[in-house]
Amino acid sequence: MRIDGLMSLSGVYDNAKLGLDYQTGFQEALQRAKEKQTESSAELKSVKPAEPADAEKAKEEATLRQAVQGFEAYFIHQLLKQARASLPEGGLVPQSNAKDIYEDMLDEARAEQVTKVGGFGLTEALMKQLSRK
Repeated sequence: MRIDGLMSLSGVYDNAKLGLDYQTGFQEALQRAKEKQTESSAELKSVKPAEPADAEKAKEEATLRQAVQGFEAYFIHQLLKQARASLPEGGLVPQSNAKDIYEDMLDEARAEQVTKVGGFGLTEALMKQLSRK
């Protein structure tokens, strides 16, 4: 309360009390913030970073799978090549080097396609065998 521009004693008391409440409230809020920060810091310390071993292992497995698929494609290519060699000579197209090269490239492309869609299961069998350490 104001009396002729002066604050009454109860007004001074109320303002002082309010100031103390603000100060106490601020200190409590500051303390709670510090506790939360400490908890957050502890949580961050407990979180482990992604292990590079997992990424390395995945990369190694992908490289192994690619090599094994290449082997299976080569194996299927050789099977197709030998199967073609067992066929009797003749046909609509006369025998030539160009025909031999074309058929070999065709067998190779077919072998790669067969391997991509699952092949004979050789890739999976070799992956299981080679992944055991």
